[in-house]
Amino acid sequence: MNLNQRLIAGLILLVALVATLAALTLRTVHGAPHTLAAVAWVSIAAAICIAIVMGISVLRPLRRTAEQMRSLGQGNLEQRLEWSSDDSLGQIANDVNRMAVHVR
Repeated sequence: MNLNQRLIAGLILLVALVATLAALTLRTVHGAPHTLAAVAWVSIAAAICIAIVMGISVLRPLRRTAEQMRSLGQGNLEQRLEWSSDDSLGQIANDVNRMAVHVR
């Protein structure tokens, strides 16, 4: 599995686990098996949707950065990495950009 697949699978499993725990809690409180099935199916659908949205929002900037780094690696020293946050990946992007300026 590549990074994309592992991230999406992990998110799906995490949300499904929370949904299952919520369904079990409802079952214990109300004792209605049909309600449990409905809650489980809705929770699974919600988990899949949330995992897809989160996966896309995380992986799209990483893919763009990987493409920009490939361009730098192929000798295009005018290329700059675009990263909007100041997290660790943003710091790496800034360092790579500084390195490209010094190499040029």
